[in-house]
Amino acid sequence: MATPEEISAAYQKVLGRGVDPSGAASYGASGMSAAQVEADLAKSGEFSNLLPSFAQETTAGVQSLLASQKAEQAGLFGQYTAASKAQEPLSAAYTRLGQEAGVPELTSTIQGFKTQMAGVQGKINQLEQAITERTKGHLVSATQRAGIQAYEQQGLTREMGAIGTAMLPSVENLSAAQQQIATKLGLISADQQKDLQPLIMQIDALSDRFAREMQGYTQAKTTEFNALLAKVQRGWQLQDAEIARANELADAERAWERTKEQMAIEYSNSARLKGIPSASETSTTPTLAEALSAMSPYVNYGQTGAVDIWNPDIAQWVTREAAGRTIASQTGVNYNDVMKQIYSQFPG
Repeated sequence: MATPEEISAAYQKVLGRGVDPSGAASYGASGMSAAQVEADLAKSGEFSNLLPSFAQETTAGVQSLLASQKAEQAGLFGQYTAASKAQEPLSAAYTRLGQEAGVPELTSTIQGFKTQMAGVQGKINQLEQAITERTKGHLVSATQRAGIQAYEQQGLTREMGAIGTAMLPSVENLSAAQQQIATKLGLISADQQKDLQPLIMQIDALSDRFAREMQGYTQAKTTEFNALLAKVQRGWQLQDAEIARANELADAERAWERTKEQMAIEYSNSARLKGIPSASETSTTPTLAEALSAMSPYVNYGQTGAVDIWNPDIAQWVTREAAGRTIASQTGVNYNDVMKQIYSQFPG
């Protein structure tokens, strides 16, 4: 049988007012439980009359809450966009660091040496034909022509070696500069991401907090529910009121979880449209451009004419294909897409 206090609480919960004397007397004499009193009040005409007003108030309240939440979301998105735009673009940083390290001058110097080497290589390639033309009409045997070719090729090879030796310091300086640039770019990127991380985490947390506001499932209720579950886990016997409260909180938590999941999807899509990554996406995995910038090309204008690429992870020169496999593994980008970029950036 419901106590006077439970009857009063039922009136407040269902009708939103205190109990009147006749109601208190009637339900006190009925022998009904508190749950039965609530159910009976919910069938009353007074409760039916309350429904339209309640629905209107609830709709207006939800709309106001949604408007407030969207305004807060838009504010955070705006802060992220402003902070992101204020940062130096990595492409601009790459150009600036390259100029500070003298990369254009080193590249121009190396290109000059490459042009010289290409000219010498061209002479070597045409040497046999040139000697044949020069000795035409003279009594020169094949053995003599071979000797002339060997002698002149030795001179051209020495010339090629001298140019390569002269070019080597510039190549080494360029390699060192590019590795330093890659390191600095990584640090700049990490610092920029660190500056944006608080905003990203706030945006990620919106769905949890907004879902709690929508469902009225506060952190205090979570704590209360966890405390009841802890009692069960310890083997304690719950009172009937505690069991009812646990069931009520379990329903509220499920509603909150569903709302949170829906909001998380909505906010994630909205953030992606504005170019805002989630906290889980802001990892240290390098982009394709960053990984490529860490690799330094060295064109070998010897007999092979190959393009070798410096891999700082193993401190060795490797083929473009080997570099592509490493970059694909580092970035998660498709190998074929990586190779397209490499062949475009480091043509042979």
